[in-house]
Amino acid sequence: MFFTQILAIGIPCVIALVAVLHRSRGRVRPLPLPPGPRRLPLLGNALQLDTKRPWLTYTAWGKTYGKLVYTRLLGIDMVVINSETVARELLDKRSAIYSDRPVIRTSQLSGLDFSTALLPYGETLQRHRKILHQVLRPEASLSYREMYSQQTNELVANLLNTTIDPHEHIHSYLTTLIFTVTYGHTIHRVGDPTIARAYELADIAKRIITPEKAALLAAFPFRECLNAT
Repeated sequence: MFFTQILAIGIPCVIALVAVLHRSRGRVRPLPLPPGPRRLPLLGNALQLDTKRPWLTYTAWGKTYGKLVYTRLLGIDMVVINSETVARELLDKRSAIYSDRPVIRTSQLSGLDFSTALLPYGETLQRHRKILHQVLRPEASLSYREMYSQQTNELVANLLNTTIDPHEHIHSYLTTLIFTVTYGHTIHRVGDPTIARAYELADIAKRIITPEKAALLAAFPFRECLNAT
């Protein structure tokens, strides 16, 4: 739950969700792929992508090619969804078709493949969803009302009576809600070491677990050995 919230930081209002397509050799596609930028042999669109801020490239492609954009990075086929409406239509309403996730080697190497957002479709993901539904369904959320009210009152008091950057108080407030519901741990002050560790881990995940880095590692697997040494 925490990682799905944190990984959303930095994503622009125009959503650029990336879904990796599994491609079987020799299999004829029943339908054509969406439009996309012209690709180079082997490299695909790798040289056209801003790897540090890929969402800017995806947004620009969306303006040119539409809400669904096909791209290929170093042998990995991807479809970029540049519309929240389309994303909900495909990933929510048709979740039975698109619930699977690709195995991202970078998440395994970093030890973050336990996250619900990164699990492939299967028994483990179904257990995670069942637990989340039990904890976050509307009936269960009513039991958190007192905690929400207390934390909100503390946030307002902190914003009115401190010279600290308001963003720090807001981050502390949101993190406290997530940690209290998920782990039963309450954070009582800005600068709590738990917050620092959580955001450090989230920053590592944001920089490492990307389709671009996964494609690079898949194309050049010897890099895994180099990093290990």
